[in-house]
Amino acid sequence: MSNNISYKSDENVKVGQLILEINNKPVAYATEAKLAIATDAIDTSNKMDGSWKSVVAGKKSFTVSSNSLLTDQEGTESYKELIAAQIAGAPIPFKFGTMKSTEDPQTGALTNVEIDPAYQSYSGNIIITSNELNSQNGDLAKHDLQAQGSGPLIPVAAVAGNGGGGGQ
Repeated sequence: MSNNISYKSDENVKVGQLILEINNKPVAYATEAKLAIATDAIDTSNKMDGSWKSVVAGKKSFTVSSNSLLTDQEGTESYKELIAAQIAGAPIPFKFGTMKSTEDPQTGALTNVEIDPAYQSYSGNIIITSNELNSQNGDLAKHDLQAQGSGPLIPVAAVAGNGGGGGQ
């Protein structure tokens, strides 16, 4: 049986397109975004299993993290807003997915940065567990965020006809 799939890295591999939105705004000047999903393994091993351990799937959880350049630009989800959200302690909405934006032809700056509905994404609520500000001598100041999922991680299906059409 032949599989006629063409494996072309230059066409099929994503390059740095995933972003994290919190409160419906992208994390400002992010250099890295990460979604990690975990499932607890419950040990069901017993004498009838022989020499192999057996497990069943238990509770699921997820974390999100972001590294970004430090900014206090108004109208962005910058470190000030994220620290305030951590201090408040309430769950906040997030989305994780493929970036969609518009580029200003004169400056090259991106505008209208958002999650592209043409691709599968993920949403849910998070509690911010860590905010770290870092400034090295002679380097750019940075902000690192860690958050724990609160409740389910919800896959959001791609919307057909939005210009994209693939998946992750």
